[in-house]
Amino acid sequence: MAARTCLVLFLIFAVGVPAFADYQRPINQDCVAAGSGAPVAASSVTYFPTQYQVVGERVQGNPDTVKVAIAKDFQVEYFPNFKVVTNSKVNETYVLYQCGTAAPSSSLFSNTTKFFEIPLTSVSVPETVPLAFLVRMGLADRLHSVSSFATSACGQQLLACNRTAPSTSALTNLTRLAATLNQVDGIASSSKVANPKVFAFSAATDPGPLNRAEWIKFLGLFFNTEAAASSQFADINATYVQNSVPRSLPLGGRPTMAFVQNLTYFDGTSLLEDLEVSLAAYKVAFTIDAGAQPPNRTALEAIPGIALSPFDVTNSTYQFKWGPGSGFATKQDAVAAFQTFLKRVDIIVDETYAMDPTSYTMDSFLQSFSIASNQTASLPALANKKVFREDGLISPTGGLDWFEGAIAQPDKVLLDFRKAVAPAMYQAYNATWIRNVAAGVTSKLLSSSACAQNTACSAKAPAAICPFVKACASGSPVMRSSEDGACIYPTCAA
Repeated sequence: MAARTCLVLFLIFAVGVPAFADYQRPINQDCVAAGSGAPVAASSVTYFPTQYQVVGERVQGNPDTVKVAIAKDFQVEYFPNFKVVTNSKVNETYVLYQCGTAAPSSSLFSNTTKFFEIPLTSVSVPETVPLAFLVRMGLADRLHSVSSFATSACGQQLLACNRTAPSTSALTNLTRLAATLNQVDGIASSSKVANPKVFAFSAATDPGPLNRAEWIKFLGLFFNTEAAASSQFADINATYVQNSVPRSLPLGGRPTMAFVQNLTYFDGTSLLEDLEVSLAAYKVAFTIDAGAQPPNRTALEAIPGIALSPFDVTNSTYQFKWGPGSGFATKQDAVAAFQTFLKRVDIIVDETYAMDPTSYTMDSFLQSFSIASNQTASLPALANKKVFREDGLISPTGGLDWFEGAIAQPDKVLLDFRKAVAPAMYQAYNATWIRNVAAGVTSKLLSSSACAQNTACSAKAPAAICPFVKACASGSPVMRSSEDGACIYPTCAA
Protein backbone atom coordinates (compact mmCIF):
# COMPACT_ATOMS: atom_id res chain seq x y z
CA MET A 1 0.00 0.00 0.00
CA ALA A 2 2.81 2.39 0.89
CA ALA A 3 4.37 1.96 -2.54
CA ARG A 4 1.04 2.38 -4.31
CA THR A 5 0.31 5.49 -2.29
CA CYS A 6 3.67 6.89 -3.34
CA LEU A 7 2.82 6.08 -6.94
CA VAL A 8 -0.49 7.92 -6.69
CA LEU A 9 0.58 10.87 -4.56
CA PHE A 10 4.16 11.59 -5.52
CA LEU A 11 5.26 10.16 -8.85
CA ILE A 12 3.08 12.57 -10.78
CA PHE A 13 4.31 14.01 -14.04
CA ALA A 14 4.33 17.78 -14.33
CA VAL A 15 1.52 19.15 -16.45
CA GLY A 16 1.05 22.52 -18.02
CA VAL A 17 -1.16 24.96 -16.14
CA PRO A 18 -3.64 26.85 -18.31
CA ALA A 19 -3.74 30.61 -18.01
CA PHE A 20 -6.41 32.00 -15.70
CA ALA A 21 -6.89 35.45 -14.25
CA ASP A 22 -4.77 36.36 -11.22
CA TYR A 23 -6.47 35.71 -7.91
CA GLN A 24 -8.71 38.36 -6.43
CA ARG A 25 -11.00 37.68 -3.51
CA PRO A 26 -14.55 37.83 -4.87
CA ILE A 27 -16.77 40.60 -3.56
CA ASN A 28 -19.37 38.48 -1.82
CA GLN A 29 -20.80 37.94 1.64
CA ASP A 30 -17.90 35.82 2.95
CA CYS A 31 -16.37 38.83 4.66
CA VAL A 32 -17.27 41.02 7.57
CA ALA A 33 -18.54 44.31 6.10
CA ALA A 34 -17.84 42.93 2.61
CA GLY A 35 -16.92 45.58 0.10
CA SER A 36 -16.57 48.35 2.68
CA GLY A 37 -12.87 48.83 2.12
CA ALA A 38 -10.79 49.08 5.29
CA PRO A 39 -10.86 46.11 7.70
CA VAL A 40 -13.20 46.54 10.64
CA ALA A 41 -11.95 46.62 14.21
CA ALA A 42 -12.11 43.23 15.87
CA SER A 43 -10.96 43.69 19.44
CA SER A 44 -14.46 43.88 20.91
CA VAL A 45 -16.16 41.31 18.67
CA THR A 46 -15.83 37.52 18.78
CA TYR A 47 -16.34 36.29 15.23
CA PHE A 48 -16.14 32.56 16.05
CA PRO A 49 -18.82 31.85 18.70
CA THR A 50 -18.46 28.59 20.59
CA GLN A 51 -21.39 26.90 18.85
CA TYR A 52 -19.63 27.33 15.50
CA GLN A 53 -16.25 26.06 16.68
CA VAL A 54 -14.73 22.67 15.99
CA VAL A 55 -16.01 19.91 18.26
CA GLY A 56 -13.28 18.34 20.39
CA GLU A 57 -11.66 18.31 23.81
CA ARG A 58 -11.15 21.68 25.49
CA VAL A 59 -7.64 22.01 26.91
CA GLN A 60 -7.71 22.36 30.69
CA GLY A 61 -6.71 25.88 31.69
CA ASN A 62 -7.19 27.19 28.14
CA PRO A 63 -10.79 26.61 27.03
CA ASP A 64 -10.20 28.46 23.75
CA THR A 65 -7.90 25.62 22.61
CA VAL A 66 -9.57 22.54 21.15
CA LYS A 67 -7.91 19.18 20.47
CA VAL A 68 -9.78 16.76 18.27
CA ALA A 69 -10.71 13.47 19.89
CA ILE A 70 -9.49 10.79 17.47
CA ALA A 71 -7.13 12.30 14.89
CA LYS A 72 -3.73 12.69 16.51
CA ASP A 73 -2.01 15.57 14.82
CA PHE A 74 -3.86 18.89 14.95
CA GLN A 75 -5.48 21.38 17.30
CA VAL A 76 -6.89 24.91 17.12
CA GLU A 77 -6.92 27.91 19.45
CA TYR A 78 -9.61 30.54 18.92
CA PHE A 79 -9.15 34.30 19.24
CA PRO A 80 -11.74 37.03 18.55
CA ASN A 81 -11.09 37.32 14.80
CA PHE A 82 -8.56 34.59 14.05
CA LYS A 83 -7.73 30.95 14.73
CA VAL A 84 -4.29 29.47 15.32
CA VAL A 85 -4.18 25.97 13.85
CA THR A 86 -1.27 23.65 14.59
CA ASN A 87 -0.45 20.60 12.48
CA SER A 88 1.91 18.74 14.79
CA LYS A 89 2.58 16.05 12.19
CA VAL A 90 4.61 18.50 10.11
CA ASN A 91 5.21 21.08 12.87
CA GLU A 92 3.48 23.94 11.07
CA THR A 93 1.28 26.73 12.41
CA TYR A 94 -1.40 28.56 10.44
CA VAL A 95 -3.11 31.80 11.41
CA LEU A 96 -6.57 31.94 9.85
CA TYR A 97 -8.15 35.38 10.12
CA GLN A 98 -11.70 36.35 9.21
CA CYS A 99 -11.81 38.28 5.97
CA GLY A 100 -12.91 41.84 6.48
CA THR A 101 -10.98 42.07 9.75
CA ALA A 102 -7.36 43.00 10.31
CA ALA A 103 -4.78 40.20 10.40
CA PRO A 104 -2.95 39.87 13.72
CA SER A 105 0.60 41.17 13.80
CA SER A 106 3.14 38.69 12.45
CA SER A 107 5.42 39.73 15.33
CA LEU A 108 3.25 37.64 17.65
CA PHE A 109 4.25 34.41 15.88
CA SER A 110 7.33 32.59 14.67
CA ASN A 111 8.69 33.59 11.28
CA THR A 112 7.57 30.26 9.80
CA THR A 113 3.89 30.84 10.64
CA LYS A 114 1.63 31.06 7.59
CA PHE A 115 -1.32 33.45 7.32
CA PHE A 116 -4.55 32.77 5.43
CA GLU A 117 -7.55 35.06 5.00
CA ILE A 118 -10.61 32.88 5.45
CA PRO A 119 -12.82 31.47 4.21
CA LEU A 120 -10.57 30.41 1.35
CA THR A 121 -12.19 30.88 -2.05
CA SER A 122 -9.79 29.36 -4.62
CA VAL A 123 -7.88 26.26 -3.55
CA SER A 124 -5.62 23.98 -5.55
CA VAL A 125 -5.32 20.32 -4.52
CA PRO A 126 -2.37 18.56 -6.22
CA GLU A 127 -3.32 15.32 -4.43
CA THR A 128 -6.56 13.38 -4.32
CA VAL A 129 -7.21 13.07 -0.58
CA PRO A 130 -8.14 16.69 0.27
CA LEU A 131 -10.34 16.78 -2.83
CA ALA A 132 -12.59 14.08 -1.37
CA PHE A 133 -13.05 15.98 1.88
CA LEU A 134 -13.80 19.29 0.17
CA VAL A 135 -16.39 17.71 -2.11
CA ARG A 136 -17.95 15.96 0.89
CA MET A 137 -18.33 19.37 2.58
CA GLY A 138 -20.01 20.81 -0.52
CA LEU A 139 -17.06 23.07 -1.33
CA ALA A 140 -16.38 21.99 -4.90
CA ASP A 141 -17.10 25.54 -6.04
CA ARG A 142 -14.01 26.72 -4.13
CA LEU A 143 -11.65 24.36 -5.96
CA HIS A 144 -9.39 26.07 -8.47
CA SER A 145 -7.64 22.95 -9.76
CA VAL A 146 -7.29 19.28 -8.86
CA SER A 147 -4.90 16.35 -9.17
CA SER A 148 -4.66 14.71 -12.56
CA PHE A 149 -5.51 11.47 -10.72
CA ALA A 150 -8.86 12.81 -9.44
CA THR A 151 -11.62 10.20 -9.53
CA SER A 152 -14.60 12.07 -8.06
CA ALA A 153 -17.25 13.34 -10.45
CA CYS A 154 -16.55 16.97 -9.58
CA GLY A 155 -12.81 16.41 -9.87
CA GLN A 156 -13.26 14.94 -13.34
CA GLN A 157 -15.39 17.92 -14.31
CA LEU A 158 -12.59 20.28 -13.31
CA LEU A 159 -10.04 18.26 -15.26
CA ALA A 160 -12.28 18.37 -18.31
CA CYS A 161 -12.14 22.18 -18.31
CA ASN A 162 -8.33 22.18 -17.98
CA ARG A 163 -8.17 22.85 -14.25
CA THR A 164 -5.32 20.47 -13.51
CA ALA A 165 -3.29 21.23 -10.40
CA PRO A 166 0.50 21.36 -10.56
CA SER A 167 2.30 18.15 -9.68
CA THR A 168 3.43 17.68 -6.10
CA SER A 169 7.04 17.92 -7.28
CA ALA A 170 6.28 21.47 -8.49
CA LEU A 171 5.37 22.66 -4.99
CA THR A 172 9.03 23.35 -4.22
CA ASN A 173 9.77 24.88 -7.63
CA LEU A 174 8.65 28.52 -7.73
CA THR A 175 9.11 28.75 -11.49
CA ARG A 176 6.76 25.84 -12.16
CA LEU A 177 4.39 26.88 -9.39
CA ALA A 178 4.20 30.58 -10.24
CA ALA A 179 1.14 30.42 -12.48
CA THR A 180 -0.91 28.56 -9.88
CA LEU A 181 0.25 30.75 -6.98
CA ASN A 182 -1.11 33.81 -8.73
CA GLN A 183 -4.56 32.24 -9.07
CA VAL A 184 -5.24 30.73 -5.63
CA ASP A 185 -5.38 31.67 -1.97
CA GLY A 186 -4.42 28.20 -0.74
CA ILE A 187 -2.82 24.92 -1.82
CA ALA A 188 -3.43 21.72 0.16
CA SER A 189 -0.55 19.23 0.22
CA SER A 190 0.20 16.12 2.25
CA SER A 191 3.74 17.28 2.95
CA LYS A 192 5.41 20.30 4.50
CA VAL A 193 6.29 22.93 1.89
CA ALA A 194 7.86 26.28 2.74
CA ASN A 195 5.69 28.27 0.33
CA PRO A 196 3.33 30.54 2.33
CA LYS A 197 0.26 29.51 0.33
CA VAL A 198 0.74 25.77 0.96
CA PHE A 199 -0.76 24.11 4.03
CA ALA A 200 -0.28 20.49 5.03
CA PHE A 201 -3.33 18.22 5.16
CA SER A 202 -2.07 15.06 6.87
CA ALA A 203 -5.14 12.83 6.82
CA ALA A 204 -3.50 10.03 4.82
CA THR A 205 -0.72 9.57 7.38
CA ASP A 206 -2.95 9.40 10.46
CA PRO A 207 -3.02 5.72 11.43
CA GLY A 208 -6.68 4.69 11.79
CA PRO A 209 -9.77 4.93 9.56
CA LEU A 210 -11.58 7.31 11.92
CA ASN A 211 -8.39 9.27 12.59
CA ARG A 212 -8.21 10.04 8.90
CA ALA A 213 -11.87 10.95 8.61
CA GLU A 214 -11.68 13.45 11.48
CA TRP A 215 -9.35 15.59 9.37
CA ILE A 216 -12.50 16.91 7.74
CA LYS A 217 -12.58 19.27 10.75
CA PHE A 218 -9.09 20.53 9.89
CA LEU A 219 -10.14 21.50 6.38
CA GLY A 220 -13.34 23.01 7.72
CA LEU A 221 -11.26 25.48 9.74
CA PHE A 222 -10.02 27.07 6.52
CA PHE A 223 -13.59 27.68 5.32
CA ASN A 224 -15.38 28.52 8.60
CA THR A 225 -17.29 25.25 8.21
CA GLU A 226 -15.73 23.37 11.13
CA ALA A 227 -19.04 23.05 12.99
CA ALA A 228 -20.68 21.42 9.96
CA ALA A 229 -17.56 19.28 9.48
CA SER A 230 -17.76 18.22 13.13
CA SER A 231 -21.38 17.19 12.60
CA GLN A 232 -20.45 15.18 9.53
CA PHE A 233 -17.68 13.42 11.40
CA ALA A 234 -20.03 12.65 14.29
CA ASP A 235 -22.34 10.90 11.82
CA ILE A 236 -19.43 8.98 10.28
CA ASN A 237 -18.17 7.92 13.70
CA ALA A 238 -21.61 6.84 14.91
CA THR A 239 -22.28 4.77 11.79
CA TYR A 240 -18.82 3.20 11.94
CA VAL A 241 -19.20 2.23 15.60
CA GLN A 242 -22.72 0.92 15.02
CA ASN A 243 -21.56 -1.42 12.25
CA SER A 244 -18.32 -2.53 13.92
CA VAL A 245 -17.91 -5.93 15.49
CA PRO A 246 -17.20 -5.14 19.18
CA ARG A 247 -13.49 -5.03 19.96
CA SER A 248 -14.25 -6.86 23.21
CA LEU A 249 -14.96 -10.05 21.26
CA PRO A 250 -11.92 -12.33 20.92
CA LEU A 251 -10.04 -12.59 17.62
CA GLY A 252 -9.70 -16.35 17.91
CA GLY A 253 -12.01 -18.19 15.55
CA ARG A 254 -12.42 -15.26 13.20
CA PRO A 255 -11.44 -15.65 9.53
CA THR A 256 -8.01 -14.28 8.63
CA MET A 257 -7.94 -11.42 6.13
CA ALA A 258 -4.67 -10.42 4.46
CA PHE A 259 -3.78 -7.41 2.30
CA VAL A 260 -1.22 -8.54 -0.28
CA GLN A 261 0.35 -7.36 -3.49
CA ASN A 262 2.84 -8.19 -6.19
CA LEU A 263 5.04 -5.10 -6.29
CA THR A 264 7.09 -4.28 -9.36
CA TYR A 265 9.42 -1.30 -9.04
CA PHE A 266 12.56 0.27 -10.49
CA ASP A 267 15.50 0.66 -8.11
CA GLY A 268 17.45 2.99 -10.40
CA THR A 269 19.29 0.14 -12.08
CA SER A 270 16.82 -2.61 -12.87
CA LEU A 271 13.18 -3.64 -12.58
CA LEU A 272 12.56 -5.61 -9.39
CA GLU A 273 9.63 -7.62 -8.10
CA ASP A 274 8.52 -8.98 -4.75
CA LEU A 275 5.41 -10.25 -2.96
CA GLU A 276 4.17 -8.32 0.05
CA VAL A 277 1.84 -8.52 3.03
CA SER A 278 0.66 -5.27 4.63
CA LEU A 279 -0.27 -4.82 8.29
CA ALA A 280 -0.83 -1.06 8.02
CA ALA A 281 -2.72 0.23 11.05
CA TYR A 282 -5.85 1.32 9.19
CA LYS A 283 -6.06 -2.02 7.36
CA VAL A 284 -5.75 -3.91 10.63
CA ALA A 285 -8.49 -1.70 12.09
CA PHE A 286 -10.84 -2.37 9.18
CA THR A 287 -10.06 -6.09 9.43
CA ILE A 288 -10.86 -6.36 13.14
CA ASP A 289 -13.87 -4.05 13.03
CA ALA A 290 -15.30 -6.03 10.11
CA GLY A 291 -15.19 -9.25 12.13
CA ALA A 292 -11.99 -10.81 10.80
CA GLN A 293 -8.45 -11.01 12.16
CA PRO A 294 -5.18 -9.90 10.54
CA PRO A 295 -2.32 -12.32 9.94
CA ASN A 296 -0.42 -13.01 13.14
CA ARG A 297 2.62 -10.72 13.08
CA THR A 298 4.76 -13.08 15.15
CA ALA A 299 4.00 -16.01 12.85
CA LEU A 300 4.66 -13.83 9.81
CA GLU A 301 8.04 -12.71 11.12
CA ALA A 302 8.94 -16.33 11.84
CA ILE A 303 8.80 -17.25 8.14
CA PRO A 304 12.41 -17.89 7.06
CA GLY A 305 13.51 -15.29 4.49
CA ILE A 306 10.77 -12.73 5.10
CA ALA A 307 11.87 -9.11 5.64
CA LEU A 308 10.41 -5.69 6.39
CA SER A 309 10.01 -3.44 3.38
CA PRO A 310 12.53 -0.56 3.30
CA PHE A 311 9.85 1.61 1.64
CA ASP A 312 7.48 1.54 4.63
CA VAL A 313 8.62 3.80 7.48
CA THR A 314 5.91 2.35 9.74
CA ASN A 315 7.46 -1.15 9.54
CA SER A 316 4.11 -2.65 8.63
CA THR A 317 4.91 -4.23 5.26
CA TYR A 318 6.60 -7.62 4.91
CA GLN A 319 8.43 -8.71 1.76
CA PHE A 320 8.93 -12.08 0.16
CA LYS A 321 11.88 -10.86 -1.91
CA TRP A 322 14.29 -12.85 -4.01
CA GLY A 323 17.67 -12.30 -5.61
CA PRO A 324 21.15 -11.32 -4.38
CA GLY A 325 21.09 -9.97 -0.84
CA SER A 326 17.44 -10.92 -0.38
CA GLY A 327 15.76 -13.42 1.91
CA PHE A 328 15.01 -15.88 -0.89
CA ALA A 329 17.48 -17.12 -3.46
CA THR A 330 14.96 -17.50 -6.27
CA LYS A 331 11.48 -16.39 -7.20
CA GLN A 332 10.36 -20.00 -6.96
CA ASP A 333 11.49 -20.12 -3.32
CA ALA A 334 9.70 -16.87 -2.46
CA VAL A 335 6.50 -17.90 -4.23
CA ALA A 336 6.48 -21.26 -2.43
CA ALA A 337 6.83 -19.56 0.97
CA PHE A 338 4.17 -16.99 0.07
CA GLN A 339 1.71 -19.67 -1.03
CA THR A 340 2.32 -21.55 2.21
CA PHE A 341 1.38 -18.35 4.01
CA LEU A 342 -1.80 -18.06 1.91
CA LYS A 343 -2.93 -21.48 3.14
CA ARG A 344 -3.67 -19.78 6.47
CA VAL A 345 -5.61 -16.90 4.89
CA ASP A 346 -9.40 -16.99 4.45
CA ILE A 347 -9.91 -13.61 2.75
CA ILE A 348 -7.43 -11.96 0.38
CA VAL A 349 -7.39 -8.27 -0.52
CA ASP A 350 -5.19 -7.99 -3.61
CA GLU A 351 -3.57 -4.55 -3.87
CA THR A 352 -1.46 -5.29 -6.95
CA TYR A 353 -1.25 -2.25 -9.22
CA ALA A 354 -3.12 -2.57 -12.52
CA MET A 355 -2.76 0.05 -15.22
CA ASP A 356 -6.27 -0.86 -16.38
CA PRO A 357 -8.31 -2.08 -13.38
CA THR A 358 -11.21 -3.09 -15.63
CA SER A 359 -9.06 -5.78 -17.22
CA TYR A 360 -7.82 -7.25 -13.92
CA THR A 361 -9.58 -10.59 -13.47
CA MET A 362 -9.11 -13.72 -11.40
CA ASP A 363 -6.69 -14.94 -14.06
CA SER A 364 -4.69 -11.76 -13.48
CA PHE A 365 -4.58 -12.52 -9.77
CA LEU A 366 -3.35 -16.07 -10.37
CA GLN A 367 -0.65 -14.75 -12.69
CA SER A 368 0.41 -12.02 -10.23
CA PHE A 369 1.09 -14.57 -7.51
CA SER A 370 2.21 -17.48 -9.73
CA ILE A 371 -0.67 -19.69 -8.62
CA ALA A 372 -1.54 -22.62 -10.87
CA SER A 373 -5.20 -23.47 -11.41
CA ASN A 374 -4.73 -26.85 -9.73
CA GLN A 375 -3.57 -25.13 -6.52
CA THR A 376 -6.76 -23.19 -5.84
CA ALA A 377 -8.39 -25.96 -3.82
CA SER A 378 -5.57 -25.80 -1.25
CA LEU A 379 -5.93 -22.06 -0.71
CA PRO A 380 -9.06 -21.24 1.36
CA ALA A 381 -9.62 -17.75 -0.04
CA LEU A 382 -9.56 -19.07 -3.59
CA ALA A 383 -11.59 -22.18 -2.86
CA ASN A 384 -14.30 -20.04 -1.24
CA LYS A 385 -14.15 -17.23 -3.82
CA LYS A 386 -12.99 -14.61 -1.34
CA VAL A 387 -10.41 -12.66 -3.31
CA PHE A 388 -11.09 -8.93 -3.34
CA ARG A 389 -9.60 -5.75 -4.78
CA GLU A 390 -9.90 -2.06 -3.85
CA ASP A 391 -10.69 -0.91 -7.40
CA GLY A 392 -14.45 -1.26 -7.26
CA LEU A 393 -14.93 2.44 -8.06
CA ILE A 394 -12.67 4.09 -10.63
CA SER A 395 -12.43 7.02 -13.01
CA PRO A 396 -12.49 6.56 -16.82
CA THR A 397 -8.68 6.92 -16.79
CA GLY A 398 -8.26 4.13 -14.22
CA GLY A 399 -7.83 6.22 -11.08
CA LEU A 400 -8.93 4.46 -7.90
CA ASP A 401 -11.42 6.21 -5.63
CA TRP A 402 -9.91 4.04 -2.88
CA PHE A 403 -7.19 6.71 -2.65
CA GLU A 404 -9.72 9.55 -2.64
CA GLY A 405 -13.34 9.14 -1.60
CA ALA A 406 -12.78 6.05 0.54
CA ILE A 407 -10.48 7.88 2.96
CA ALA A 408 -13.22 10.39 3.74
CA GLN A 409 -15.89 7.70 4.21
CA PRO A 410 -14.58 4.94 6.51
CA ASP A 411 -18.11 4.12 7.63
CA LYS A 412 -18.98 2.99 4.11
CA VAL A 413 -15.63 1.24 3.66
CA LEU A 414 -16.34 -0.77 6.80
CA LEU A 415 -19.62 -1.96 5.31
CA ASP A 416 -17.72 -3.12 2.22
CA PHE A 417 -15.48 -5.23 4.44
CA ARG A 418 -18.38 -6.47 6.54
CA LYS A 419 -19.89 -7.86 3.34
CA ALA A 420 -16.54 -9.43 2.39
CA VAL A 421 -16.32 -11.16 5.77
CA ALA A 422 -19.99 -12.11 6.21
CA PRO A 423 -21.73 -11.91 2.81
CA ALA A 424 -24.86 -13.72 4.00
CA MET A 425 -25.58 -10.87 6.43
CA TYR A 426 -25.18 -8.20 3.75
CA GLN A 427 -26.79 -9.72 0.68
CA ALA A 428 -28.77 -6.56 -0.10
CA TYR A 429 -25.76 -4.28 0.30
CA ASN A 430 -23.81 -3.27 -2.81
CA ALA A 431 -20.16 -2.68 -2.00
CA THR A 432 -18.59 0.52 -3.29
CA TRP A 433 -14.81 0.05 -3.31
CA ILE A 434 -14.15 -3.60 -2.44
CA ARG A 435 -15.00 -5.84 -5.39
CA ASN A 436 -14.93 -9.62 -5.34
CA VAL A 437 -12.67 -10.46 -8.26
CA ALA A 438 -13.07 -14.18 -7.55
CA ALA A 439 -16.82 -13.85 -8.11
CA GLY A 440 -16.31 -11.92 -11.34
CA VAL A 441 -17.45 -8.54 -9.97
CA THR A 442 -16.23 -5.71 -12.20
CA SER A 443 -15.22 -2.11 -11.48
CA LYS A 444 -17.79 0.69 -11.66
CA LEU A 445 -16.96 3.94 -13.45
CA LEU A 446 -17.47 7.39 -11.96
CA SER A 447 -18.58 10.01 -14.48
CA SER A 448 -18.22 13.79 -14.36
CA SER A 449 -21.94 14.03 -15.10
CA ALA A 450 -22.61 12.84 -11.53
CA CYS A 451 -21.19 16.05 -10.03
CA ALA A 452 -24.10 17.77 -8.29
CA GLN A 453 -22.14 20.85 -7.19
CA ASN A 454 -21.15 24.03 -8.96
CA THR A 455 -17.47 24.11 -9.97
CA ALA A 456 -15.01 26.64 -11.34
CA CYS A 457 -15.80 25.31 -14.82
CA SER A 458 -18.82 27.61 -14.74
CA ALA A 459 -18.64 31.38 -14.48
CA LYS A 460 -20.47 31.39 -11.16
CA ALA A 461 -18.75 32.72 -8.05
CA PRO A 462 -18.57 30.41 -5.04
CA ALA A 463 -21.62 30.40 -2.80
CA ALA A 464 -21.12 32.72 0.16
CA ILE A 465 -20.03 31.37 3.53
CA CYS A 466 -21.54 34.04 5.74
CA PRO A 467 -19.75 35.32 8.86
CA PHE A 468 -21.31 34.06 12.07
CA VAL A 469 -21.29 37.56 13.53
CA LYS A 470 -21.83 41.02 12.13
CA ALA A 471 -20.30 44.07 13.79
CA CYS A 472 -22.68 47.00 14.07
CA ALA A 473 -21.53 50.59 13.62
CA SER A 474 -21.57 50.98 17.39
CA GLY A 475 -19.08 48.13 17.70
CA SER A 476 -21.60 45.74 19.25
CA PRO A 477 -22.06 42.34 17.56
CA VAL A 478 -25.19 40.64 16.24
CA MET A 479 -25.33 36.89 15.60
CA ARG A 480 -26.39 35.42 12.28
CA SER A 481 -30.06 34.55 12.70
CA SER A 482 -30.55 32.02 9.90
CA GLU A 483 -30.03 28.29 10.46
CA ASP A 484 -29.42 27.48 6.78
CA GLY A 485 -26.28 29.61 6.45
CA ALA A 486 -27.99 32.53 4.73
CA CYS A 487 -26.55 35.96 5.50
CA ILE A 488 -29.42 37.19 7.65
CA TYR A 489 -28.73 39.22 10.79
CA PRO A 490 -30.91 41.13 13.25
CA THR A 491 -31.12 44.86 12.66
CA CYS A 492 -28.45 46.78 14.51
CA ALA A 493 -29.70 49.04 17.28
CA ALA A 494 -29.84 52.69 16.33
